[in-house]
Amino acid sequence: MAAYTAVGYQEDDEGEVMALLSARRARLIGLVLALVLLGSGAAAWIQRERLLTWYYLRNLMHATEANAGGCIQRVVAHGEQAVEGLLDCMTHDDPSLCLNARTALERIGNTLPQGETSWNRVTGQIVEAFPRLSVPGQRGIMAMTAEWLQPSAQPSPAAVQFGGRMLSAASALSDDKVRTSALDIAASLMAAQPNGDELVECRSLARCCLKDSDPHNRTRAVHLALYPKLEILSDVAPLVRDPVAEVRHAAILAVGSSRAVISDERLATALHDTDPEVRRLCEKALLGRGLTRHHIHLARLITDSRPATRLQVLFHLRDDSDLDAAVWLRLLTLDPAESVRLAAARAAAEFPVIELHDRLEQMATSDPNPTVGVWARYYANSLKQRQARSAAP
Repeated sequence: MAAYTAVGYQEDDEGEVMALLSARRARLIGLVLALVLLGSGAAAWIQRERLLTWYYLRNLMHATEANAGGCIQRVVAHGEQAVEGLLDCMTHDDPSLCLNARTALERIGNTLPQGETSWNRVTGQIVEAFPRLSVPGQRGIMAMTAEWLQPSAQPSPAAVQFGGRMLSAASALSDDKVRTSALDIAASLMAAQPNGDELVECRSLARCCLKDSDPHNRTRAVHLALYPKLEILSDVAPLVRDPVAEVRHAAILAVGSSRAVISDERLATALHDTDPEVRRLCEKALLGRGLTRHHIHLARLITDSRPATRLQVLFHLRDDSDLDAAVWLRLLTLDPAESVRLAAARAAAEFPVIELHDRLEQMATSDPNPTVGVWARYYANSLKQRQARSAAP
């Protein structure tokens, strides 16, 4: 009886163990199934999001003016996931589509904290995609970047870095509208006091745009060159003779006060400008350098296109002992007309102007006209004899 009972108990224990194992197995299988279903649900959800993003991007590509706002809003709701598709939209030549895509991209960017991983990821996508975008797409991206860098918005270091990268990406483009937005970006970067790569990119852009085919861009580049950190005012000086009056105005205002950038005689050529405002600005700049109105009258004569008019400076030098004859005669000895150079050499010996002996010696050996060279030697010897007589006891 005892044996039977023991055997019975053993059978009961084994049954309980098997039941317990079966329950655990069932729970494990259930958990696995739940995870599989959850994973499938998550994958399905992700796939659903991708399909919706694709669907709304497709609607955006075919949007009319009436429903564009709603299409943009739906795309923006998908955030970073829509960025690649929006950049693809901007490879098309349709200006309206590029504008809608730019609007959506800008709104998405405005929702991302600048400098954090998501912002860096999106801006990296933009820089990488920029070269393959259409012209309207590139214009939109540059305009959007300029908006993000407005001085009133106090751009973050991350935004400044992004602006520098965009300038670099746009540097090889020939579209003047892209360069216009690039100048907006550069102005914002300079207001933020950049250093390193951003400063280099701003300097490179300014120099490029000083030679731009669009006069508006040349004028903007002159304004940009006024930032001392760029150190490119010497590149502005040739624009004093730009074919467009607006550019000449800006150039004279930029360099007119600096003899280190442009000499008095080079600046004085603008006294003959066809535009009255250019002439006025030039005269004002020369007065600011300390020249008198009599000096400016002589400068106007000596920069005249007619040799006979330039020679009139000699009469003023004879009549006004307060003028520094050496300065004006030296300029006349450099005149392109041999008649003017010869008259100046003779006047140097007649006055006499001992300081011009070195210049006459130079003319004697290197003047392009042999006759002028011969007479320059004669007048140089005459000056040397006068100097010797005045030095004798």
